[in-house]
This record gives sequence, structure tokens and C-alpha cells, in this order.
Amino acid sequence: MNTSILMVIPTKNRHDLLEQCLKPLWNGKTYLDKARYENSQLKVDIVVVDTGDGQDAKWAQERNCRAVHLPGGTFAQSCNTGIHLQQ
Repeated sequence: MNTSILMVIPTKNRHDLLEQCLKPLWNGKTYLDKARYENSQLKVDIVVVDTGDGQDAKWAQERNCRAVHLPGGTFAQSCNTGIHLQQ
């Protein structure tokens, strides 16, 4: 059975917190790595939604993360945008 997890990370001009959030995911130090080991068909997608000046989205894209710039968006709009990108 294929299993997938979508992580939507809303951000607004907080590059420092975004980096802290993503580093453990990249370094293999999360429960996701154990889950991936136990289930080789587990797919994890990360989407960064930047509602600020766009620098966080640019930073994430430079690191091969899927990211979108949604200027002036709310938290709810960020979450919904991330979900719609996956569908």
C-alpha cells in the first residue's frame, strides 16, 4: 500500500525559523525517517507557502523544496494553497 504525508509549512519573513524547521527533515533526524525505513513506499512531500516578501519561498526553492509565494495571504489561505498544490 502506498502512503503519503503532506507537510505544509506556512511562513512570513521568518527565514531563521524556516531553516530550523526544515533542517531536521533534511538531516534525517525525525520520526519520518523511521517511518520511511519501516515502510519503503512512504512518500513525504513538503510545501513551503510564503505570505511575506517572497524571500522564504526563494530560499526554499534554492534548496529543492517545493515553495510558493502568496503575498498577503492568511494562515488558512497558506494551508489551503499547500493542499491544493498537492492535488
